[in-house]
Amino acid sequence: MKSAIVAAATVAAACICSAETTRLPAPDGDSGVTVAQALKARHSERAFADKELSPELLSGVLWAANGFNRPDKRTNATGLNKQEISVYAIMKSGAYRYDAKGNALVKVCDEDLRPSVAGHQPFAATAPVSLLIAADVSDPIYTGARSTLSNYDAGIVSGNIYLYCAANGLATVCRRSMDNDALKKALKLPDTTILHLNHPVGYPAGGEDAAVGAPSVKTERNREAMRLFEKCINANDLELGRRLISEKAAFNTPVSPTPLYGAEGYLSVVALMRRSFPDVQWKLVDMVADEKTVAVQWECSGTFNGDAPFAGLQPNGRRFSTTVMNFYSFDDDGKIFKDVAATGIAGILQGIGAIK
Repeated sequence: MKSAIVAAATVAAACICSAETTRLPAPDGDSGVTVAQALKARHSERAFADKELSPELLSGVLWAANGFNRPDKRTNATGLNKQEISVYAIMKSGAYRYDAKGNALVKVCDEDLRPSVAGHQPFAATAPVSLLIAADVSDPIYTGARSTLSNYDAGIVSGNIYLYCAANGLATVCRRSMDNDALKKALKLPDTTILHLNHPVGYPAGGEDAAVGAPSVKTERNREAMRLFEKCINANDLELGRRLISEKAAFNTPVSPTPLYGAEGYLSVVALMRRSFPDVQWKLVDMVADEKTVAVQWECSGTFNGDAPFAGLQPNGRRFSTTVMNFYSFDDDGKIFKDVAATGIAGILQGIGAIK
């Protein structure tokens, strides 16, 4: 009897050691996109580019779905803290169980099961990876009134996948249809496992940040930054300015022989203008944005009744209102690092009587 137990243990150990495990790179936890921006960009997409996900993005979306964000807790909540959810990555090279603790993929089979995940919707098989959300409901607690508890837990995982994809320029769609029997057989899953949902994930067919029907996440991020920038300069909000303006951004002004840097430098230029026009305000009228630049049409107005001259003219109480055009460049972190003014100064000078 003892020898049989030892032999069984030896075989089990051999199986564990021979399992093909692929370590994933550490997930990048900062896409530079806020939760609000990701929510605005979240949508379903059913067309995928013929391009594999980078290991970093694959690691990131798996971690977002079902990873550990604390030593013993996950990124996804579960009813009664049962943590019964598992995620499988279904790819051309085979099917893998996501080992959240080890941040690794454990190969379950060599077969390309994407057609089984796609079922009667072939588009789903074109994504480089499909994430399969499964639940182990072997615990007797999943009976009676709590029999559907894992359904809700799977929905939370699905929401995490959507948000990660929206924040990182990936396309995905939540699906229920799939060939359950074929998948459970290939993955060697017991009857107590429920396959709830699946998410094909890939780059959008139009490019990494061009999912059909959705604006670029980075473009929307820059738009939102300009809306906040309007509040920043009108309220002289230094804390908000530090969130929006790169500390490396250089701003030139006639009153300083050297550039002024960062939010402090920019707001000091604004402060100089307020000495001449204490009530000066900028209203964002319109903007055109892409992933790196935003062109803004401002309506700038103020009264020349401060305690400092402007363009060699002493304060005279006259009021101006003019259109100003600015071009703002954004760095990879989504912060302003360059501001070029195209028009506007002539309208101010004309308004205060410095020119006719």
